Amino acid sequence: MMEYKGYIGPVEFFEKDKMLYGKVMRIRALISYEGASAVDDYLALCEV
Repeated sequence: MMEYKGYIGPVEFFEKDKMLYGKVMRIRALISYEGASAVDDYLALCEV
């Protein structure tokens, strides 16, 4: 599990892509991520 700004989500590594993936848990929206900026992007979208 990874925690960032109070949001949590699992992190999985895919060898083929050499990438980390996951989904933010315990929120209504579906946010999947491939890097460190997904939560910040979602919070910025909510401010609009």
